[in-house]
Amino acid sequence: MTEQQLINLYLSGQSSAFDTLYKRHKDNLYRYILGMIGHQHCAEDVAAKVWCKFLDKCGLIESNPIAYLYAIARNQIAEYFRTQRFSSSFEEDDIAHSCIIETKAESDGILSKLNKLPFEQREALLLKHLAGYSLDEIARYQNINRESAKTRLRYAMSKIRHILSPVGNL
Repeated sequence: MTEQQLINLYLSGQSSAFDTLYKRHKDNLYRYILGMIGHQHCAEDVAAKVWCKFLDKCGLIESNPIAYLYAIARNQIAEYFRTQRFSSSFEEDDIAHSCIIETKAESDGILSKLNKLPFEQREALLLKHLAGYSLDEIARYQNINRESAKTRLRYAMSKIRHILSPVGNL
């Protein structure tokens, strides 16, 4: 069953159709958001907002619901970074602190290495390898041509190889 069929079933009252759609895409969407943000608790918050917005707007989707889902995610990620940039005060709850303070394990992990990539390259890499987007889909999503998407992916892979190589870490 396609994603559009699942949405149509959900809109007609079958909530289990959304459960199926959610189970299909929740892990890849979360990994995409986590790769872009780099903080587990913040990524969970953003992912929850994305799914809520997706549910609110799913009746408006005419084609390719997953592209729509990732467009919402991209907007929420941008909103997250905007609010982080303008937020000057620390909140006292645990989630805010966990979003601001990275643990040693996170800083040593692959996410910190991914964060060394420029935003557009990191996004293209995650869309390709986590969301399974094709070059054409990445190009449309990032509003660039196919060759630019291919170049971003090539540069991202080259930088990741360099970062992960023993020589690159010296």
